[in-house]
Amino acid sequence: MYPLGAATVPGTSGHLRHPVKSARHVLDWRMHCCVCIPLTMKHSTRLPSAKRRLPRSRLTLVSKPVRRSAISSCVLATLLIGSTCFTTVAVALEAGFAKAEITPVLGTPLAGRLERWGRGSETIHDSLNVRCLYLKDGDTGIFLVSADLYAVSPELRARVLELAPRVVPPEQVVLAATHTHSGSGGMDRGLVRRVVSGRSSPRVLEETAQQIAGCMREAYSDLKRAAVGHTMAPWEVPSGLFGVNAQPAAMRVLRVEDSDGIPIAVVVIAPLMPDNVGTDELLTLSPDFPGPLCTLIDDTLGEGGGAMFFNGASGDFVRANMPTVTSWDAIEALGNSLGAFALELSDSIECSELPLTVRATVQRMPLSLGDAWLPEELPLTHCTVGDLAMTFVPLGISSAIYESDALRQDATQHHEIIGFANGFSGHVVPESGYATDTAAARLHYFGPAMVQRLAQGIRTLLDGDLRSESGEQSNGPDAESPGKSTANQAITFFKLDSNNEPSEIESADLTGEILASYQQRILDPGARGTLLPGNSALAHVPWFVDASPVALLQLAFELRPAWAGLDLEQRQQVQQFASGAGLPLEAAWMMQHEAALLGYAGINPTDSIVDHALIFAVHGDKAGAEGLLAGLRIPWTYPEAPTIRRRVSSAKMPVISLGPAHTIGAIAGMNGVGLVACAVR
Repeated sequence: MYPLGAATVPGTSGHLRHPVKSARHVLDWRMHCCVCIPLTMKHSTRLPSAKRRLPRSRLTLVSKPVRRSAISSCVLATLLIGSTCFTTVAVALEAGFAKAEITPVLGTPLAGRLERWGRGSETIHDSLNVRCLYLKDGDTGIFLVSADLYAVSPELRARVLELAPRVVPPEQVVLAATHTHSGSGGMDRGLVRRVVSGRSSPRVLEETAQQIAGCMREAYSDLKRAAVGHTMAPWEVPSGLFGVNAQPAAMRVLRVEDSDGIPIAVVVIAPLMPDNVGTDELLTLSPDFPGPLCTLIDDTLGEGGGAMFFNGASGDFVRANMPTVTSWDAIEALGNSLGAFALELSDSIECSELPLTVRATVQRMPLSLGDAWLPEELPLTHCTVGDLAMTFVPLGISSAIYESDALRQDATQHHEIIGFANGFSGHVVPESGYATDTAAARLHYFGPAMVQRLAQGIRTLLDGDLRSESGEQSNGPDAESPGKSTANQAITFFKLDSNNEPSEIESADLTGEILASYQQRILDPGARGTLLPGNSALAHVPWFVDASPVALLQLAFELRPAWAGLDLEQRQQVQQFASGAGLPLEAAWMMQHEAALLGYAGINPTDSIVDHALIFAVHGDKAGAEGLLAGLRIPWTYPEAPTIRRRVSSAKMPVISLGPAHTIGAIAGMNGVGLVACAVR
């Protein structure tokens, strides 16, 4: 990891620059200069034109007659040696690569499938590995790590950071999982996360962290002068390849090579899910197709070079007709096809020295039903190599994120958003896919506006204004969490007493009532295990595990189709209600559909839950009558006292709703021509 040296030689025009990699290298270079005293050295500023070739030195030797005595030549050599001792640092890209095996012993839990129920592995089909690429440009450096794991748990990341070489800030260490669904588990301590990752094993956590950190140290210690290049092309599924989760995809290949044009690393970025091991091999450890993909590239590159695989942004890349029987031949054929295509693209890349930049920030998360086991903040790391931008996020990302308003304008042409890095917290789908019955949507826990929120954070990283020169970080556009605000002050709240007399109440009191109802109606039954999805595997969770966060997420998913039927103003009203109460949006939405929620849980309420009595006055003279009365009476079956909300719609018309505090209630209002309408769900 030695920087370039720049030496000024007396008697020559300009500066003579030569890469200095070690003290031995300096000595060899000086001796070389002494031997070549009869020749003069000319500095060439021409960039290398040979394909994939960066010379070790841009110095050319030009023959000239000898005009100096032997003594003057020795003096020149002495001055040259002395001047080299006072070198100044010149920026140059360097890279180091390493790989290590992280296959655990048999009996280790596997992560990625609920059906395993924490059982240990019984067989190993092929080894799990970790691969590390360290890039350095002057004072800027970044570790890019890809491990054959389902996820990088917060506990694993924390331990790796303790063991890793402390040459860059923690936010410049990217720990990504290939997201194989047959990798090691046992590295999550949270009870809820153990449902998917199996029992916690401190031994597996420590051994895996040690191997990853060792791989990082080896990559750091093996720095070489480097050049990079990249390209992208569409990959088509080979004909006759069946029984694997593969769809046509755009593949990006980043090639990193040394000064002789020898590959250091071939980085493959593709939106493909390693979830091909069927139910017949649930207890088999395997990296899935990234294993043969990387092995093929490793074998082709030979000693010192290697491959890496990252999961890029995609659509819902989990097919509905996933295979249930494993075909190892098909998995290997898929990996070999991807590896061969990546090598073909790599051979077409022209590499050159390109600048490296790294930025990082923390994205605040919206309130979620999974707050008990999901992080409050998401770390985002962004690096650029020349015109290639890579943003690493801890989620599975839909390609629709590129279409968001925040990224559409002035977005860089070569931008890869890479998921499952620095932790795994589910998937993110666009609002158009929020209410669809897809595997990715079922793992989307953050509300319908999450894609836009995440895109805003990435846009800020692209613009480069998140990190000041002092290194301080900003929380980006979401510095204020929307879930922490008080009830909207544009709405006036009234509570009806036993005589149906309204009295105005404070929003804080109303918020307290809403949260109390949420605790009583949703959280407490969930914790007791009485509010679980009917016919769900969660019904078999042991009594000592509180599976309610997972159960509530699944129940909330059943209510999402109703969200698709709302117009923009109605969605904003629900979001406003949730934000004012300090609740996750899906929690507020569940409380609007209590009868349906109980039905999904297989519960028949003893008292029918219907909408509520509604009687109110709408004031206005458009219909020719001040204080026009409109009424709709329904039997009141709630134990809570009625609450009236009075607000003004986006069309500047008065709207009144009535219901218990935890619901938006039945609604009535006046339109632009003075007609009064009453509505219940």
